[in-house]
Amino acid sequence: MNKQELSRSLARVRAELDRLQFDDPVASPQLEQLIAHAQRYETATLSPAQSAQLLAGLSAAVTRFEVAHPNLAAGLSQLISSLSSMGI
Repeated sequence: MNKQELSRSLARVRAELDRLQFDDPVASPQLEQLIAHAQRYETATLSPAQSAQLLAGLSAAVTRFEVAHPNLAAGLSQLISSLSSMGI
């Protein structure tokens, strides 16, 4: 996968968040921060430590939302796959 696939994965997650009108006061800012970090890969490369932190945060979010919001969790999983396919 390439940066184009990453862009599609990010768009899917953002669309699902919009569809859910997700406004959890704790989770929303955390998800937005994770998405912003992932979005940086479209134009730049993060350090190995930043990459590891991003993947750990995304994995935790998948676990947190897989029951209550399975489509969101699926989008986050696809985002992880996109990043992993890029060597991140």
